[in-house]
Amino acid sequence: MSYKQAEQEGKIPLRMERNPLVFFNIFWMIIFAAVILSVIGLIFRKSVLLYLSAVLLLPLALYLSATPRFLFWGLVFPLLFAGSAILIQRKRRWLAVMLSVPVYLLVAWLMYAVWNQ
Repeated sequence: MSYKQAEQEGKIPLRMERNPLVFFNIFWMIIFAAVILSVIGLIFRKSVLLYLSAVLLLPLALYLSATPRFLFWGLVFPLLFAGSAILIQRKRRWLAVMLSVPVYLLVAWLMYAVWNQ
């Protein structure tokens, strides 16, 4: 059976180009995981979780740096989590929280923008 016949019968295997929601959902799950891990890292003063959040936020940062609105500023957001991890190691919790707030605001703004499209 050819691909065209399978497409006509509705028996197409799940592929990224046929179902962009698969990529979209994985992307948002990674962002939510980064936010949740960073909050847990700030509460329990675990810098490893903040470093992991910075790594998880890299796809969002690369996506944003490709848009005209953010250009290279999109790459700053994972660095904010990495800076928060360094500040947690140096026992400066409130400064670490203040460095994380712009990332939370960015994620909230993106959620709002996507929801109201």
